[in-house]
Amino acid sequence: MSHSPVSDGEIYGHGTAASQRRSGVLDRLASRMARSVRRKAAKLAARLRRGR
Repeated sequence: MSHSPVSDGEIYGHGTAASQRRSGVLDRLASRMARSVRRKAAKLAARLRRGR
């Protein structure tokens, strides 16, 4: 593997759109997962509070 600045620039130049799209999808997935986790945690907390 040769690490020449030209090839690096080309790679980054060509991959920006794809990487941005991928990061956007990942962000959406992460936010959805965080929301579901938060909902589950709230449900668990409510059940615990009710149980006590």
